[in-house]
Amino acid sequence: MGRVEAEITKLLTSRLDAAASADDMFAVFKRYNRLFGRPNIRRAVSQRQADIIKNVRQAVNALRDKQAAGYEGSAAQRTARMRDVPPVAGHIAWALKIKSQLAHLSSQLESVMGADWAKQLKGSQGSSRFSAFKKKNFFFFFPPFEKNLFFFSP
Repeated sequence: MGRVEAEITKLLTSRLDAAASADDMFAVFKRYNRLFGRPNIRRAVSQRQADIIKNVRQAVNALRDKQAAGYEGSAAQRTARMRDVPPVAGHIAWALKIKSQLAHLSSQLESVMGADWAKQLKGSQGSSRFSAFKKKNFFFFFPPFEKNLFFFSP
């Protein structure tokens, strides 16, 4: 059993080392997620979790900066204007895209750290950032629309 774990650990670390981007790392973690209960494999994964958390933190900060900069003057607004998308619809699509990207990052963290990632020590910092960012009102530009949006939310 120990030899099998050692082989799996070696395979896992070689695939993580070969990963060119964070998305590649997430794909490897998602594939081998069920094996993380084994102590040796968990040890090999924990060395990489700091890198993953750092990448996710950078992505969340980038989304926060994008949201703080606003829709006005963004590349999304220029693209929407070029395609004759009405301004309110473009703003809504932009806000929903940011929310979906945040949900995607959250699911990636869950695939790396497990379903209870928010309760773990390493995940609690990320969890507080996610919850604070999710509570932000992305539809501040048009409050009446927000009341009728419940059926569009992902």
